[in-house]
Amino acid sequence: SWTAPTGRPPSTAALWSSPLREFDLLSFLAEHRGEVLERDRLLNAVWGVSFYGDDNNLEVYVRYLRRKLGDSDRQLIQTVRGVGYRLVLD
Repeated sequence: SWTAPTGRPPSTAALWSSPLREFDLLSFLAEHRGEVLERDRLLNAVWGVSFYGDDNNLEVYVRYLRRKLGDSDRQLIQTVRGVGYRLVLD
């Protein structure tokens, strides 16, 4: 299983006692690195099956992650047009 640079499992990361969605998203992408993950699968894994809302949340959080990872050229988190996203680690 993938662990965060803090040495703690991603699910234990918290800010003001609430899980970080960005961390959950990065963790899920890392666990499935190289695999194209459909948008619905990512939404279900990170926000839950009962998520009801704008699926624009996913784009927003991917943008947050790209910014924090310095991935402005979108080489680390790749958009697969019409499908979803893929994390590429060389």
